[in-house]
Amino acid sequence: MKKQIIYFSLIFILPFITFRLSAQFAINANGSAPDSSAMLDVVSTNRGILLPCLTRDQIRAIHNPANGLFLFCTTNNSFYVFHANNNVWKEISYGSGRITQSSYCGNDFTDQRDSRIYHTVLIGNQCWMAQNLDVGIPIDGNMEQENNGIIEKYCYNDYEENCNTLGGLYQWNEMVLYAATPDGQGICPAGWHIPTDAEWTTLIPILGETELPAAR
Repeated sequence: MKKQIIYFSLIFILPFITFRLSAQFAINANGSAPDSSAMLDVVSTNRGILLPCLTRDQIRAIHNPANGLFLFCTTNNSFYVFHANNNVWKEISYGSGRITQSSYCGNDFTDQRDSRIYHTVLIGNQCWMAQNLDVGIPIDGNMEQENNGIIEKYCYNDYEENCNTLGGLYQWNEMVLYAATPDGQGICPAGWHIPTDAEWTTLIPILGETELPAAR
């Protein structure tokens, strides 16, 4: 008798769920109805929408992605959309504008790769790391940094303590992880990128200098 009651309950509930899934939805704090043009209408003044975040390999492993599938790639910190006609994921380019997270800048953060802590500083409207990056395995200065899947660094005068105080030294190809078309992040911690020429150009006058750093 109990089984019959349970089966009946499921039959009664499932049509209701199906109906709900085909309706419009609103997510907000004021109880307003969704806009008539929207399947999902999200309203907030202090939160955003977090898309699925996958690595490049995880994205490649998606079986038969739908045309227009949209997600964020954590490998190079970029948005992608799937084009079924070409069977390819296309990167969605960023604009040139930036909004600095001022409540974050000025605080310390931890590089999850080696638990090293870095300070940050807001200069103008740009957020910079206040220390040189120091990540990777030290190698002798007479050796070439190689594309071997391991971040390698030089320490000034081959003295490892200099990396702790001054940061690591990297060849350009190592810094961009040997990418034919560098995506900006390279060996930087998650959420950070190698400064562009435009960012250097903005920074230099603020610091009272007149020239960009030496060409890479």
